[in-house]
Order: sequence, then structure tokens, then C-alpha cells
Amino acid sequence: MSLVSIILWLTADLKVKYSFSTPIIPYVNETFRFIVFLFITLTLSELKKRLVLEKELAMTDYLTGISNRRAFFKLANLQLRIIKRVLRPFSVIYMDIDRFKEINDQFGHNIGDVLLCSVAETIKQNTREIDITARLGGDEFIIFLPETNSNEAALVADKLQKKLSEQMNIHDWPVTFSIGVVTFHFAPDNVEDIIKKADLLMYNAKRSGRDMIKSETLYLHDRAS
Repeated sequence: MSLVSIILWLTADLKVKYSFSTPIIPYVNETFRFIVFLFITLTLSELKKRLVLEKELAMTDYLTGISNRRAFFKLANLQLRIIKRVLRPFSVIYMDIDRFKEINDQFGHNIGDVLLCSVAETIKQNTREIDITARLGGDEFIIFLPETNSNEAALVADKLQKKLSEQMNIHDWPVTFSIGVVTFHFAPDNVEDIIKKADLLMYNAKRSGRDMIKSETLYLHDRAS
């Protein structure tokens, strides 16, 4: 756009070149104008890149690279709108790392960060592209599984727990995973209700001895509870 503007300006100046004291003046003027236009263009381009980057960072967990809590709420809300129309079941897996604090205390926070990244990568590799994987904060992860019934969700949760345990054993990290799985046959009013149900199941798994999976299937008549 800068180049096009300068060419048009130069063309206009050349048509009235008799008004300049020397023929070179239009070319000198357009050269300086081009430099100014180019500077403005490059500045705006860089600003746009930074805005796009900031937008991505606002939706991405800074450590693991997967979606953060804000992104999960946004994407899950979009899914709820679809579910209200198609009336298909969906499932949510809520996962907490047992004894994660001991990793930080024993090995340091750097190793704790490596562990979290390993968990995120393992989840990504063992879920579908349409699934929404997010780190809600600390050592808690959540996965939204569209078009997934209770049997399918149970298979995913079991597979994830085994794959994650394998990764932890490879690195000799003494942690396990408490998992809550909830399947909805209706669209809840909001994302908070989804997280609340899955979170409760996860804590039930922790209270029952850790390294467990607790599941529940909810139907429309369960909405009030």
C-alpha cells in the first residue's frame, strides 16, 4: 500500500512538474514520503502481530501450551450452544495430580514444571482434535469430550490414566492421578455447573484413596440436583 500510494503521488507530481524548480524534486519528495509511509506500515504490521500474539497468549496456558481456564470457558460455552440444538451426550474428564506438591518439595519447581508439561503433552497425544484440553490451574486438567457417551468416556479416562502412569514411571515421579468423569445427556445452564460436577467426582476419587476414577452419568431429570 505504501508503494502504491507513492506511485500515484509521483504520477500526480510529474503531471505538474513544471511547478518545481528542478525535475529531480518530485523524486526526492516521493523518496522521503515512501520512507515515512513504509515506517508507518511496518509499525502497524508489527503492532498487529503483537496484538495477535497477545490474544493467543490470553487463551493459552503459559507453561504447557494447551488452553487455559479462560479458553476452556469460551470453547465449552460454544459447545453447549451446539449441544442444545443437536441434543447429543458429551463428557468431561477432570484430573488432579496426586502428591504433586511432594514433587516440587523433593525435586524442585523446575521438575514440577517439566512434569506438568509431560502431562499436557500426554493428554494431547491421546485425545481427539475436537476435544478441548485445558489446564485450569496448578495441577488440575480438564477435557471436554463432545459426542461422547459414558462408555466411551470411561475408555478415554482409563487410557489416559494408564498412559500418564507410564510416563510418570519412566521419570520415577511418585505421583498418581485422581480422575472424575461426568457424562451429560442434556446441556447444563453454564460451564460452571459442568466443572462443579466433574470436580466433585475427582475429589471423591481422592478421598477414596487416590489413583482412582469416579464416574457419573446425568440425565435431564438430574438437572435440579
